[in-house]
Amino acid sequence: ETMTDDFGRSIRLDHYNLDRDEVTQVGDNGQTLTWKVYYDGSGLPSPNSYICDHNLLLNCGFDISTGQFSFATQLLLPNGLSYYFGYTPTQNTPSSSNYMELRTVALPTGATVEYGYYLDYTSSPTNYYRVLANTIALKKIFINGSELERWTYDYPKTGGGSFNHSTHTAPDGGAISYDFETVLYMHSSSPIAGRINRIVNPDGSILSRE
Repeated sequence: ETMTDDFGRSIRLDHYNLDRDEVTQVGDNGQTLTWKVYYDGSGLPSPNSYICDHNLLLNCGFDISTGQFSFATQLLLPNGLSYYFGYTPTQNTPSSSNYMELRTVALPTGATVEYGYYLDYTSSPTNYYRVLANTIALKKIFINGSELERWTYDYPKTGGGSFNHSTHTAPDGGAISYDFETVLYMHSSSPIAGRINRIVNPDGSILSRE
């Protein structure tokens, strides 16, 4: 598959079964540049079911058919450096559940980023709309095994799993909050769901949509 823009620049995307994609582009000096994305289908969500609307007696199971849970695990750059992606909770950022969200990113510099999520301490099956609304709750940055930074993210949710506000707190304690159009997974969201209407910065200054 080749994609070309209005300036005549093009990139080529090649698929190799379920385990690798390659993106190729010609650089300024005529050298061929190739990015390789590797995938892995191992790993299953935990818990392995969720509460669904149409079955009040039994939970619904996740579709674990071939290719359903295939995740990017490595991005190999043209210069030989790589980013590595993990989907399993770590000792530094443990979890009682795992819906196969992105958990770790290992950078070419040697730093590692770890992520935690809203449902990390909910071990039993929950409603499908809560799984869909499993927002990020924590980000940690490690260098040489030592935690350097920690960010927290709060998305207060209603009983139906909808949310329209979030607060992001930086390592220095400064917090920025967002008000946005309601995001709702229980039935359906508005086409403008998530559109930011108001931002309150750490210094108290406010930006509002007119």
